[in-house]
Amino acid sequence: MRGEVFTFADDTKMFRHIRDSMDTDSSKLQKDLDTITKWADKWQMAFSVNKYKVKHKATSNPSNSYHMRRNETRR
Repeated sequence: MRGEVFTFADDTKMFRHIRDSMDTDSSKLQKDLDTITKWADKWQMAFSVNKYKVKHKATSNPSNSYHMRRNETRR
């Protein structure tokens, strides 16, 4: 399953199910973030990376960290 991206006005949300305890799904989410960052750079669109957040919807999710342009966040 690929990550899903939703946009409305100037708000962008990305979702991905993290189903395994290994780093496989987490790595895919980080790759999705890297891809959307490269896309934004190509089209000269600025994301407010200082406002970016990760929200975990289940308590069983590992506390993985992710980044956009070196701004790292955790749960």
